[in-house]
Amino acid sequence: MELNPLFIASGLGMIVVGFFFIIYWKVKTKINYLPFLLGALVWIICVALKFAWAMPINKRLLNLLLSVLGTSFGNLIFWIYVGLLTGIFECGITYLFVRYSKMRKYGYNQAVSFGIGFGSVEAILLGVVSLYSVIMAILRPNLLPPEVLSAMRPQNLLVIPAPIIERLFTVLIHIFSSVLIFCSIKNKKFSFFWLSFVYKTVIDAIAAWGNLSFNINILSHLWIIELIVIIYGMIGFYGIRWIKNRY
Repeated sequence: MELNPLFIASGLGMIVVGFFFIIYWKVKTKINYLPFLLGALVWIICVALKFAWAMPINKRLLNLLLSVLGTSFGNLIFWIYVGLLTGIFECGITYLFVRYSKMRKYGYNQAVSFGIGFGSVEAILLGVVSLYSVIMAILRPNLLPPEVLSAMRPQNLLVIPAPIIERLFTVLIHIFSSVLIFCSIKNKKFSFFWLSFVYKTVIDAIAAWGNLSFNINILSHLWIIELIVIIYGMIGFYGIRWIKNRY
């Protein structure tokens, strides 16, 4: 069975989401592009370091936890560990970059711009990868691993909007988390940093559960995870407005 070309929309949609946030905030605030670019750069560094840590360790750690603690408790500890990796690398390293650079002087609009850059680069890159994979599956399927093709082809069309919606609300999560870190440094209130840390740790622990144990290849399971992301993103949306008065 051939892959439906409509799946191209998922990748295109994620790319559009990434650029939408940048263009909207740029037009609204007239902020220059530097905070967006710095946010994107810090995301790349954070994720590169997280992968450098996770690649040699995660699989071995999961096997160890499962053998020592059993399936249920071992998986639970691993989901929490994956969430903590995001808190440590994405929040911790962002804190260090902001604290020890001129970014610590950023105002609210610049901090939001940084968060948009942080989240939008992820949306754009994931969109590019998705778009490339779908185009290759349609035009040159022989170049993709068989297991990748077999996973892509049976998918329901209701899968198409899921990554677009996920990126839309995930960018809001990144913005709120980033602004909390800036506010923590600017106001010398470390509690805001810990709020950012816990906020991101929890959502990535949920994502780890979804990817590793909840079988998101089942359509209903996928949309349960997306609903959680939507709720979490709405918390971020209102959090961005809430923190403005405390910045």
